[in-house]
Amino acid sequence: MHRLFILIIAVFLSLSTFYRPYAEESVPRQRETLTVGVFPQDYPPLHWHDARKGIIEKLLDKVSSVSHFDFVFSKAPFHRLIMKVEKGKIDLEPWTSEVWRTRVKDNAYFTSPYTEHCEVLIFQKDRSFPVKRPFDLAGKRLGVVKGYAFQSFSKLFAKNVIYRVNSSNEERVLNLLSRGRTDAALIDELIADYLLKTTYSQAFVKSSTFDCVPVSFMFHKSKLRQGVEINKILQTLKKEGFIEQLLKGY
Repeated sequence: MHRLFILIIAVFLSLSTFYRPYAEESVPRQRETLTVGVFPQDYPPLHWHDARKGIIEKLLDKVSSVSHFDFVFSKAPFHRLIMKVEKGKIDLEPWTSEVWRTRVKDNAYFTSPYTEHCEVLIFQKDRSFPVKRPFDLAGKRLGVVKGYAFQSFSKLFAKNVIYRVNSSNEERVLNLLSRGRTDAALIDELIADYLLKTTYSQAFVKSSTFDCVPVSFMFHKSKLRQGVEINKILQTLKKEGFIEQLLKGY
């Protein structure tokens, strides 16, 4: 009986060595630092440059806590950030999509998606109307962020069927809408939800969503090994519900 008990314990211990939820190794590894590209300005709720922590900071903190990776931020404007990742001067962009980065895909590794991004239409509360397809906005002025591409609307913008009105960020897009300078706004739904909760709680209403795409980390191809390791962690966090709860917190 005593031998049977010892045998059961030995089998249990041997099996337990195969379970590593975050692909950790039994021997501690030397910590490795990766540079993360972010915009020079605050971009809530994704990140801030003060003591507050946004979605990106908290997600990277979690990844760091269950791995041997540390992260430092490198600031760069939108187009320069992409170029720096493409050239390997920044290791990764943490909130992007392969759909948006086709031009640089040969020099990049994309993790599997860990969430989804959608663009959402915003109206002033007393001036909304049904929009089921982009053409329903024909003749209207649509506020968007300068430099961003909107696949469902690009041809209509190019032909001036819909008049594109650019602003430097989502909050300024909504400022124009609040002053009647545009008829509607098309912005990131996550950022829209945050701004409508914190800044414009009574002014606007959400409408239809468009151009939903999967969101991933983008690594320079020289960081393929690190990207693959972090991808495993992201997918575990997604499966466990950590990422969903993190997003709901904002």
